[in-house]
Amino acid sequence: MFMGQAQSNQRPLALEEMILIYLTANFPEQQIEPKEMTKFRREAEASLQVASELRGAILDSAVYEFLRLSGKLL
Repeated sequence: MFMGQAQSNQRPLALEEMILIYLTANFPEQQIEPKEMTKFRREAEASLQVASELRGAILDSAVYEFLRLSGKLL
């Protein structure tokens, strides 16, 4: 778990981004998932790794929302 040090850049999310966030956060990773979901999931995991090493990191809004919904950010 990451202790809430990361913040969002508060960029407004597009409808397509919100759909991708909710789908990716609510369905487990599978080999047959669309490549957009896999790419987004990998980007979020990489951003979380970097943020865990840099105190006060600012994440993109989409990544932040995904990590928050999936329970990886407090």
